[in-house]
Amino acid sequence: MRLAFDHQGHFYANNVRVNGIVPRGDNGWFLLSILNAPVSNYIFKWLGKPKDNGYFEANKQFIAPLPIPKGDSASRFGLTALAKRLQERHTSRVDLLAQLAELLATTVRPLLPLEQVFDDVESIPQIELKIPKSVPLANRKAWVDDERKAQEEAALARLDGLIRLDSEMTVTLANGKLLFLIDEQEAAKLFVQFAEAELIESQWRCIALDFTPSGKNDGKRLIDRLRKVAKTAYPAVAEQIVSIGKELAILSDALRNDEWELHELTCKLFNLTPEERALVDASRGR
Repeated sequence: MRLAFDHQGHFYANNVRVNGIVPRGDNGWFLLSILNAPVSNYIFKWLGKPKDNGYFEANKQFIAPLPIPKGDSASRFGLTALAKRLQERHTSRVDLLAQLAELLATTVRPLLPLEQVFDDVESIPQIELKIPKSVPLANRKAWVDDERKAQEEAALARLDGLIRLDSEMTVTLANGKLLFLIDEQEAAKLFVQFAEAELIESQWRCIALDFTPSGKNDGKRLIDRLRKVAKTAYPAVAEQIVSIGKELAILSDALRNDEWELHELTCKLFNLTPEERALVDASRGR
């Protein structure tokens, strides 16, 4: 469950595709902090009606019963400020991603070979070295094609198994090796030259932040995006892409800290027992 506060009243709610809650008085930001907390998401999934691909219906009958702790003035003030900061930072991230997409549209981004990003997929020459002697010469190409297809399908199945609707995707770069992580597990990697490292890292970071799992063909969609990167760009474009990538890295760390603080504060406000806290954390894959 994810919510944003339309505090300026720009949007309509129609209770079909766009659901909304009308807060009373000046409780909007506080309410936003509570409903965006992991504990509220856990309760919502327990109450809600499951849909396809891990989604849930968010109609009134599933939202109205959600408990909203009152909290004292200090906790309400702190959570209100935190909710505002989180929404501002998420908005800044959306703006940066839009700028980055505009810059990338000016670059040439050929697809990288699949074996460059997947350890478990071999190149055609590597597979040809493994052809059993028993395979007739006329059938060797078919054997190689079948082996390559099997490796690709297994790699994509492994990637699909890592992706959840609420997965956290991150990127690290060290010693010329770029890693794309899903919930801290390696999903893809790429060895890069020093001159191209920051440029490609920025692009992968963009993907980590704006990729939206759907529950269907997520592995294929993700790896196709990771393979489509610009290794070079006009100097002015490359400089801006790298600069935005660094801004996104700083912003992502700040958001991660804010979301951890939100979780801590709301767990205390809900007065969770250690056992209840463990259930919420487990549901987040933590």
